[in-house]
Amino acid sequence: MKRWMIVMLIILSGCSYLDGKQAPEPYFTIDGKEKPFAYQTICWNQGCKRKGLPDLSPQVVSAAPGSTAAVSLQYFRAKPASVYLRNMKTGEELHVQTAKLFYVTVPKQGSHYRIEFVWEDVKGNIIGRSLMEFALQPK
Repeated sequence: MKRWMIVMLIILSGCSYLDGKQAPEPYFTIDGKEKPFAYQTICWNQGCKRKGLPDLSPQVVSAAPGSTAAVSLQYFRAKPASVYLRNMKTGEELHVQTAKLFYVTVPKQGSHYRIEFVWEDVKGNIIGRSLMEFALQPK
């Protein structure tokens, strides 16, 4: 009986690969300098639904037009299945390849970005979602 309990415990502990109580935070830089951003875990390690996203007040960051803003996922232990980048000013949405790093060029006019990170299990069920927002304001 004890042997079966140990086997069940191992099986149940292997059902989810997401560590911790909330989603890991990305690393955000402009021209190599760390910058602040708004971030929220929507759901983590539980049955998540693809429903509306909460409103976050974006962190406004001043930067010279043409500068490079980078979002790094290098510290994520579990890589998201999907990353969606949305320009809130134009409404344009891109499905970003889930590399460890992606870039946005600071426009001549201000812009507001929202990034949604989605983690899925092997069956394609959503098991984690988080949201990042920032606004780029030219200097």
